[in-house]
Amino acid sequence: NRALGRTWQRFTMTWHPGRGEETAQELELRFSPEGGGTRVDLVHTGWERLGDRMAEIGGHYDQGWDLVLGRFSEAAGAKS
Repeated sequence: NRALGRTWQRFTMTWHPGRGEETAQELELRFSPEGGGTRVDLVHTGWERLGDRMAEIGGHYDQGWDLVLGRFSEAAGAKS
């Protein structure tokens, strides 16, 4: 956050939308300078906590994060 005089390099959180905390995965967003902009890498771990539903639920995320981050990029005014 440059307004506060610092630059964020990463953000982490637990992720369990509509599910109990015992199934929470971890999300880590890493920010790094690239060209005239910022590269954002997303690491999503902890899938094993979903047990037998891991493949079913994980399959929804195959293209989901690309969609979500693409919309975030558009909203932030990023240039392709």
